[in-house]
Amino acid sequence: MTNASFRERLLGLLGEHAAETSRLWLEVSENGALRYLAAFREFCRALRATDCRIGLEHFGHQFSQIGVLHDLGLDYLKVDSSFVRGLDSNRGNAAFLKGLTGIAHSIGAGARRGRGDRAGVAGPA
Repeated sequence: MTNASFRERLLGLLGEHAAETSRLWLEVSENGALRYLAAFREFCRALRATDCRIGLEHFGHQFSQIGVLHDLGLDYLKVDSSFVRGLDSNRGNAAFLKGLTGIAHSIGAGARRGRGDRAGVAGPA
């Protein structure tokens, strides 16, 4: 994401295969996206011209920074599995996920559960 030649190559490939980009979902870890926010913001802007989806994975540990995500055009936030496991017996996580889903929808993104998690979380609005 911070490597300009990688971004150029990726965007070139997406342009060459534009008919297939609607099936592509790109995920960046919450930690990487927030650590390199300026580069991630630039990456998201460049991807808006394609039809692929972009999201954050392992989301939730740096929840306090969700405000910086509002203008990125994210399609989804994939919630870290630690917040979803045992959801039926953890009222705190249930409240967290309810709030996160509402905030995600307000910034135009959905909230999804990580692979292998059984409890459902709201998808894109």
